[in-house]
Amino acid sequence: MPTQRFFHLKEEKKNIIKQAAMEECARVPYADISINKIIKAADISRGSFYTYFEDKDDLIQYLLQDFCDACKRYILDQIEKADGDVVEAAERMTLDMIRHGKDQPNSQIYRNLLLNVGTVTNMKTFGFGGFLHQNEEYLKFVEECYKRHNPEKCKVRDEQQMGCVMELLISLALKYTAIYHMAAVKPKEVEEIVHEQLKIIRRGLCE
Repeated sequence: MPTQRFFHLKEEKKNIIKQAAMEECARVPYADISINKIIKAADISRGSFYTYFEDKDDLIQYLLQDFCDACKRYILDQIEKADGDVVEAAERMTLDMIRHGKDQPNSQIYRNLLLNVGTVTNMKTFGFGGFLHQNEEYLKFVEECYKRHNPEKCKVRDEQQMGCVMELLISLALKYTAIYHMAAVKPKEVEEIVHEQLKIIRRGLCE
């Protein structure tokens, strides 16, 4: 997250920096985002940037914080709607992202951030890589998922295993949403692959 020095800036200046970063994220994919272009557009020095943010990922996670929080609430809501079936919830979420993701505000920004080469980087960027990285906020999210899951639908042993399951499910959702946005395959083909891979995960949980 940004430093206290950033939060102590005047609201107008924070908004200028945020707007410059959002425009850069909408312009190019994650790997091509240029800190130089952001600081030029925001009229700040490179040194000032690094007193506000640790690195590019830190800035992007700040920009996506509201989006990530909304995603976590959405996932928990989908688990409840699926009667505690985390695999069904993941399928609903993935198909919703594929079918309706382009209609969401700032969809170009999310599309560009998805189109990078590393699934692990995407997980961390979107705030879902906490289990392996011992992120307290992510572990709380995993705890809430575990509380809502139905062992009669999916036999998740404990919160640690739930963390592993959620990382698998979310990485799959991010991967195939990115593939769809790249227009590499038809939506129907993506949906079929997602369904088949989730069947395999379900089979493993139900053994």
